Amino acid sequence: MKRKHGEGRRYALDIITIEDLEQFRGMSSELEALTEERTWLYYPVSSPNGRENIGQRGNTPSDPTASAYHKIEAMDKRIERAREEIIEKQNAILDWLETVSDREVRAMIHWHYIRGLNWKQTSRKVYGYSDYQVARKRVMRFFGREK
Repeated sequence: MKRKHGEGRRYALDIITIEDLEQFRGMSSELEALTEERTWLYYPVSSPNGRENIGQRGNTPSDPTASAYHKIEAMDKRIERAREEIIEKQNAILDWLETVSDREVRAMIHWHYIRGLNWKQTSRKVYGYSDYQVARKRVMRFFGREK
């Protein structure tokens, strides 16, 4: 069932699941990895995984500057697509979050899934003390995952 104001959006659901929230965190982490990988493209001497042999030359002549430019350009396109998807998903989550009546649960979901804090940090933000289980259990109970 879609909401009227979100009919054109891919993630415009009335209900967001815990899996949707976890997927959002994964998308954010993937974007961070792509951005870091892009940074490494500016250093052609070594690869991001450290497996390339430094100083080894191939059999074909090439322009390393042009090659690096094309790789960076392709990476920029991947990063932009990932950002657009994240923004779309985040907007759907935030729209749904407005419908959650429990303000503490809303805050925990926001801090943990949207802002990317771990459960201890989330608990400190909401309750004032760091306890991994308190915030996590509260959110899991909200989704019917724990007793």
